[in-house]
Amino acid sequence: MSKHYEVMCIFPGTLAETEVPATAGAVQSLLTDSGAKALQSGNLGKSRLAYPMKHIRYGYFFIYRFEAEPSVIPVITAKLRIETSILRTVIRSYDPKTSKEMP
Repeated sequence: MSKHYEVMCIFPGTLAETEVPATAGAVQSLLTDSGAKALQSGNLGKSRLAYPMKHIRYGYFFIYRFEAEPSVIPVITAKLRIETSILRTVIRSYDPKTSKEMP
């Protein structure tokens, strides 16, 4: 039985504005290749980080919502950790009935 999940990715603020959509698209294709269905994505924009990560103070925040089997989440996590263009990721389950709309 598939569940609903949400992934927040932070891309480095050192990326050019033109590089961000390609990087976000690479993560989106990584998710679909791993078995995610009904994928939605939202751009939360560029913001200052609470603390520097890898000496970078700003980041682009993206959210991806999808349905997947619980067994593929460790695979997705491992693939996201290998991706060098991502500063940080967080995967969590969510309830679509109580969650806010995508930005």
